[in-house]
Amino acid sequence: MSDMMPVTDTVMSSMGYLEYTLLPIDPALMPGEMAKAFEYWNAVRGDNWAPAWTDFKLHELPPSVVPMTVVVDVDGETPDVARFVYRFWGTRRAELYGRENKGREVRDALPDKSGPIIAEQCGLVLAARAPILFRNVYPYKPAEAAVCITLRLPVASEDGRRLDKIATTAIIVDNPDSYAEFVSLPAAGEAQKPS
Repeated sequence: MSDMMPVTDTVMSSMGYLEYTLLPIDPALMPGEMAKAFEYWNAVRGDNWAPAWTDFKLHELPPSVVPMTVVVDVDGETPDVARFVYRFWGTRRAELYGRENKGREVRDALPDKSGPIIAEQCGLVLAARAPILFRNVYPYKPAEAAVCITLRLPVASEDGRRLDKIATTAIIVDNPDSYAEFVSLPAAGEAQKPS
C-alpha cells in the first residue's frame, strides 16, 4: 500500500479555508480510538486491498469515532471526474454543521469552504486505493487554527475491482471551538443562521 501513497507538501485550498498535510499511516499518529478504527478496517479486509461494504460495518467501529464519521459513495473511477456523495453523515457532524448532508455531493455540501479540498482528498484515496491519514488545518482564526486528524479508508465494490466508497473518521486535536465556528458559518448563497 505504501508505494501507492501520494507524496505532497502542505496543500491549501484556493479559498484559504483548509490546508492539509499527508501523514504516514502510523497508528501512533492517530488520536483517540482512530487507530482501533484502522485496525478494524485492516482486519476486515484480510488479504484484499480493501474490505467490501457488506463486510465493513459502521457499528463495529469504536463508538467514540462514529459521530464524526462520514461515508461517501464514489461515482467514477478517476479522481478528475469522480463524484463523492455522502451516504452517511455522523450525528456530531450534523450538530456542528447544523445540517444533514446525506445524499449531497461533497462539493455541493461544503461549497466555498472545504468541499473542493475534501473532494481532492477523496480523489487521492481513489487514486492510491489505500488509506490516507491527513492533518487538516482550518485557519478560520489564524491565532486559533483548528487541527483535525482525518483518516480516509477505501471500501471496495463487491467484486473487489473498484473503489466503491470511502469511510472517513476525524478527530479534532486542537481548538475544537474554532472548528465548530468554522463549519457552522454559512457557505456562499446559504442563509445566515439565526443568532
